[in-house]
This record gives sequence, C-alpha cells and structure tokens, in this order.
Amino acid sequence: VERAFRISDQLRRNAEKKHVKFCELELDETGRKFLDSCRKNRPGTMKTMLHRLRVMHKQSFYDAQADMYSLHLASLTQIKSLLSVAGLSNPMFQNILDVGAGEGKIATDILSNIGDNIFVTETSEKYFNKLKEKG
Repeated sequence: VERAFRISDQLRRNAEKKHVKFCELELDETGRKFLDSCRKNRPGTMKTMLHRLRVMHKQSFYDAQADMYSLHLASLTQIKSLLSVAGLSNPMFQNILDVGAGEGKIATDILSNIGDNIFVTETSEKYFNKLKEKG
C-alpha cells in the first residue's frame, strides 16, 4: 500500500509539472467483485497449459484468450470520475465506439449508461459470434 501511495504521489507531481489533470481511481465495489471472481474462477494448470499450446500453434491469440481471462477496465463510477476530470459531469453521449469489445460486457454494463448508441468492434471470431448473439 505504501509503495502504491508513493507511485500515485509521483504521478500526481509529474502531472502537475506538465500542467495535465490527474485522476486517481479508487478500487470500488465493482472492482473488488471482479477481482474476487478472478480468484475464484482462476483457470487450472491443465487449462493454462492447453491455452499455451493453442497460442504456440498459431491459433489466433484472441480466440485462444476467449473464455480464459476476463478483463475489467473500469467501473461506471470510475469512468464517470475520469470524465468529470475532463469537465464532463453526468455525460450522455450520442455515440460510443468500443474497440476490442470482447464479449460486450463493458458495452452492456457500463457504456450503455452513458451513451445512446454503442458500436463495437472485435477481431476474435469467437467473441464476434458472442456479440452477434447478444444483438
């Protein structure tokens, strides 16, 4: 915790020197739940080894990642904090583009709360098919 504080403090000082805005994000309940689910659902040794073989045998890296590791970038509260630093409190955007949407969890759980139209892109065929199923 002390090291994280020193790093955060250093980032804040560097931002001030460069006259840029700095927004420290706190780990919130959504982030805690995500980390807890990762700990509980961690892939076992066999699944990890099979995953490595799939990647080595030139299978699409992104398809090999599917259903293996979840990704959580930020909660709705954290995204709103970042936007407020940019002067956008309670924003509602007409269009949002989610590049590399995966299975669409961020688009449906978070971005849909701040945008009217959510557009997604995905290079993984497996994730693309999951997105198509969701509509």
